[in-house]
Order: sequence, then structure tokens, then C-alpha cells
Amino acid sequence: MKELYISDLDGTLLDKNSQLSSRSEFLLKTMLKSGLLFTVASLRSFESIKAIFKNVSLQFPIIELNGAFITDFVSGRKLVINAIDPTIITPVYQTILSKGLAPAVMSYDGVNDYLSFSDEMNEGLRWYWENRKSANDKRLRKLNHIDSMKEEAWICITIIEERDYCIDSKNKLEFEFADDINVNILDSLDTPGLVWMSITAKSASKYNAIQTLKSEYNFDHHKVICFGDQPIDIPMFQAADFSIAVSNADPDVKSIADLVIGDHQSNAVTEWIFQHFIKS
Repeated sequence: MKELYISDLDGTLLDKNSQLSSRSEFLLKTMLKSGLLFTVASLRSFESIKAIFKNVSLQFPIIELNGAFITDFVSGRKLVINAIDPTIITPVYQTILSKGLAPAVMSYDGVNDYLSFSDEMNEGLRWYWENRKSANDKRLRKLNHIDSMKEEAWICITIIEERDYCIDSKNKLEFEFADDINVNILDSLDTPGLVWMSITAKSASKYNAIQTLKSEYNFDHHKVICFGDQPIDIPMFQAADFSIAVSNADPDVKSIADLVIGDHQSNAVTEWIFQHFIKS
């Protein structure tokens, strides 16, 4: 049986600087030339993933924004789109604002992606804006009213704030919109002291994305092997045939993994794949 490897990025495949190390890049390029079936599943966007893999030719669809999009890496074309129900956008957005939080919104108009910020930005969003600006992210724009986005599909709402504020908002959002959205909170090495909270459609998950890859893109007869580190990766583990956690992973993630390997600083994912791949 052929094997398809799917890896999370931050805290798993990437190093502490959120980069693909030269060693991991070398191993991936070598194995891909020899027929390795590999892709990634991340809360990152295509723009961010493309920059990370600028020297690596990923041939298979990637899972971006935690499954909100399945995207062809070569062309950037959206193959699957899981947008937030437009009927709940206004109440969700108002709930966020009522908690004093400043959101950034990723949207899609059928052709282009957008990453929209208002002028009201906290420390976390200012970092996010400057980071994307320095990367010449073409999605960036300033918008002060959501009515200007009413013709666009809302894909992901991002908040970067202290954990307590995010947990309080997460509880309220899940209570009011439990059937319609996923709310995930992740730690980030990029913003110490602050966490990232993402709001996506209920259908947007790594679990659903992997099921779609299996059924729609001819991977249904492959053994899926997944790598991750945070609770947001648990649904991916549940969809996989074999799950692997890095040693720096959250304890809950390690407890359900089929195997625990070295940490993300030691190129553990690519080294493990290499050792397994050359023997197969």
C-alpha cells in the first residue's frame, strides 16, 4: 500500500524560527524526486505556505487554514472551499467586537484572497500586519466596515490576544454558534505571551480535509501518516491510519498518537520519513 505523509507546520515540521531548516528542505527535495507522497495541513494560508516551500516542489493539494481551503500548490487554485455561513457573519463579528477584541478577516471573492484589517489593531494584529507587509503579501488591505465585504466568502477570522481574553470569547462563541463554527486557540512562537484564536466554518477541519483528499483526489487506497503537535491536530490524527507526535507536542496530542518522535528542532519529522521511506 502506498503511503501519503501529511505534516502540520508550526511546532512540528518547522523550527523555532517558523522556518523549514536546510536539512529538512534537503531531505524533502531528495525524497520528492524519488516519489515521496507528501503534503501539509496547517492553519497558515497559501501565501505563507508558498513562501516556506519556495525551494520545494509540493505536487499534491495542501490543506490551508485548518481545512477551510484545499488548494493546488502549483497553481494556487482553490479545490475545496469551506466558508463561514454568511447568515451568521454579522452576529459572530459583533460578538467579537463586544469582547473588545480586534479581528483580522481572511476572505475570498472567487478569484482573489484578501486579508483585511481595520485601523483598530492591538499589539498582536500590528505584529501580524507588519509581518505580512514585510512579506509583500498581496492580500493585505485596510477596511473599516464589514459591509464592504458582503459579496465575499469569509474564510477565517483571526484574533491575536492574551489567552484569558480569547478563552472567554471562545466560550461565548461556541455557546452561541456551536453548530456553525470551529474556534481554535493556538500558542505561537512568533507572538510570545499572546495566543492565536481562529474562527472557521464547522466544515473546515483537518479531519474533513483528509477525508476529502482520500475520496476526491485518489488517495483512498493510501495509508495516511500524519504528524502534529497541538490539540488542533487531534482531528487529523483521528482521520489518519497512523499518527505521529513530536516530543514537544501537547500532552493530550502525545497521549493519542501511535508514536512519539523527536522534537521539531531536530528535524524529527523529515528524518523519520527518510528512514521509513528508504526502507519501503
